[in-house]
Amino acid sequence: MSKKGCESMSSNKFWKGVVIGAIVGGAVTLFNKDVREQVAEDGKRVGAKIKNVVSNPKQTVECVQNKVNEITQAYKNFSEDLQFITEKANEIKSLSQETINTIQELKESDNNENNVSQTPH
Repeated sequence: MSKKGCESMSSNKFWKGVVIGAIVGGAVTLFNKDVREQVAEDGKRVGAKIKNVVSNPKQTVECVQNKVNEITQAYKNFSEDLQFITEKANEIKSLSQETINTIQELKESDNNENNVSQTPH
């Protein structure tokens, strides 16, 4: 058998083992009364939600559309805020550089004045 064929068989065995382990683990946990009750409650809740979706597909579509619109608006707001912050950061960076240049010019000007006043006439 080819190497590829062996890998496929061992992969299949692995996944079969995972599924069997999940089934056995799930069955064993159902021996616990609290777990059984919780699974039953969750099943009823999910069943009611599914029934509601099937009974009111228009309402479900509207809810999904509303959530999509909310997420879209939140994304737009975030993008606008991020753009604003980026612009302000660039302004601050520019102002910082201008401030540094001004300070350097003042120092040079002060040094030139000191040199002129210190030279004998």
